[in-house]
Formats: sequence, C-alpha cells, structure tokens
Amino acid sequence: MAEVRLRGISSESEAVLASKWFGPTSRGAFLTNDIRENVQAGQLLAKSQAGGLLLFCDENDVPFGLGTFTPKGNPRNYEVAVIIGEESLWETGRGALASSLLVDHLFLTLDAHRVFAMTLAVNPHAISTLSTGGFLLEARLRDHYFVDGRFEDCLVWSQLREEYDKTVEACHPESAFVTAPSISPEMRTRAERLLLRIAEDCAS
Repeated sequence: MAEVRLRGISSESEAVLASKWFGPTSRGAFLTNDIRENVQAGQLLAKSQAGGLLLFCDENDVPFGLGTFTPKGNPRNYEVAVIIGEESLWETGRGALASSLLVDHLFLTLDAHRVFAMTLAVNPHAISTLSTGGFLLEARLRDHYFVDGRFEDCLVWSQLREEYDKTVEACHPESAFVTAPSISPEMRTRAERLLLRIAEDCAS
C-alpha cells in the first residue's frame, strides 16, 4: 500500500507549487468546489498556518495534493475540499487514501460532528472516493457551476460522526480507513499502573 502523510505547508516554494494546482490550465481545479477562486500562494500559506489546510505527501515527503477544511454552521461542522495536483496519481488510490486520512483528522483530532463536501456531478473521481469512504449523497444543486461554457450540477455529500464510527468499525483491520491510534492500549495500561503505584505510595 502506498504511503501518504499529511502536514502543513512548510515553505513558500511549496505554497507556490500548490497554487499552480488551482491555475487556469489545471484540470484538477475544475474537479473541486474551488473552481471559481483564483488561489494565490499567500492564501494557501495563510490557511495552512491557520490550521485549515494540509498537504498530501508521498513516502519521499513530496507534495502531490492538498485538502482544506473550513467550519461551516456550528463549530463541529466542516466543509472539505480536496485537490490532487499530480494527474499521474489520479485513479491510483493515493488520493482516496489521503482523503480518508483528512477525514480521520477531522473526526479524531478536531472532534467533528459532520463533514461535508461539494463536488461536480460529472466528477467520477470524487463520486467514487466519497461513496467508498462512507459519505452519503445529501443533495443535488442544479446548474451550480459553470465549466467549459455550460452549467453543471453540484453534488453535496456528508458524513456524520456516528456514520464514521460505523465505517471504521466495519472495516477490515488492514483497511486504509482504519487508523493507528495515537494512544495505544499498552500506553493506557502502563499509565494506569504508574498512577496506581503513585496513589499507593501517597496512601502509605
């Protein structure tokens, strides 16, 4: 299985690289819900520093895409957008894995209650990734985007916390959707033993 890690933008050159993925000649930009935006390097760097953007990097720490997440509505309701800038990696599974790790981050680190995404109705990559990842098709917005000289529908996908938990629970232990916990059972057991020993010493 391909290795993918998520991290913030660490340099201006990475921000410049990422901004090119949103350029007028980038097909990937037209497959996200950011197609109306002229994204500059400074904007991406600022969003990363504010904790709302993570780069997708390969096993050599080379960025190949990114994910953004923005609170919408209540503080535990996040809108996500994903772009895989390197077209050679489309349909390889890396984008799906990176997207699942981004969703893990939202539910497990930021305690999200609802995560949703808006995508072009003619984007098979997003449809496959989101439906496989446990997202439900929530709505279809007619003529929401204007691409290639014509109007296109927008699909709204969402996943609630209880649905995420069921997806993870149902996954095979080796599935990409099962994350390694930061705090292992062994760490918990060791900590409990140490605290018990400290309590016993205090009582004596």
